[in-house]
Amino acid sequence: MVNSTHGVNCTGSCRWKVYVKDGIITWETQDTDYPSVGPDRPEYEPRGCPRGAAFSWYTYSPTRIRYPYVRGVLLEMYREARERLGDPVLAWADVQADPERRRRY
Repeated sequence: MVNSTHGVNCTGSCRWKVYVKDGIITWETQDTDYPSVGPDRPEYEPRGCPRGAAFSWYTYSPTRIRYPYVRGVLLEMYREARERLGDPVLAWADVQADPERRRRY
């Protein structure tokens, strides 16, 4: 079990117990160990939303984004520089060093 939170368009301020077996999320429960808000108020437990409860679905969804989006113009410039220079770091530095190319994307 690991403690975690969910970053699905929220602040991530609720705590979850995430149960993992062989690297796969098997179960999630909302943590209920928050400090008391006082004897004159009802406890705000559990702190979690339905969207967070469905988060593990996003992790294994076939529709999730697996790679960062990149603009086509930038990708073409990078690939050209990488082919020319051979080193990915030098290729990125080459693209970034030219103000005209930076403006194109």
